[in-house]
Amino acid sequence: MTLPKGPFFSLLITIIIFCAFTLLSVLDIMSKDYFFPALLGFILSLVNFAIGYLSLTKLKKNSSKNFLVYLMGGMLIRMLIMLLLVFICLYFLEINPLSFIFSFLFFYVFFLINEVFYLKSGNF
Repeated sequence: MTLPKGPFFSLLITIIIFCAFTLLSVLDIMSKDYFFPALLGFILSLVNFAIGYLSLTKLKKNSSKNFLVYLMGGMLIRMLIMLLLVFICLYFLEINPLSFIFSFLFFYVFFLINEVFYLKSGNF
């Protein structure tokens, strides 16, 4: 199995999923009550992935003994920020919590898998 080169594979899948969400909403197949929370979960996960990708490109310049410490520290900080943002969205926004949580978790795992493939490829 060949690994995707850089974040381009993730970007392509992201565009396809975003177009599918939009099409489902425009055709009234997906209710607006489910569309906006799913889109919000998608956007939060995408921002998390973008921050992770940018931090990996910055980490490339560090020495190998500090790489793992910075990588795990950055993942912990990103995870805590995402947890805080999820709580803020659930508390202050009137959205469907199940749609938001499931879409956020799905895309979080999807982008995390792509981040691991990106790390494994060593092309950063």
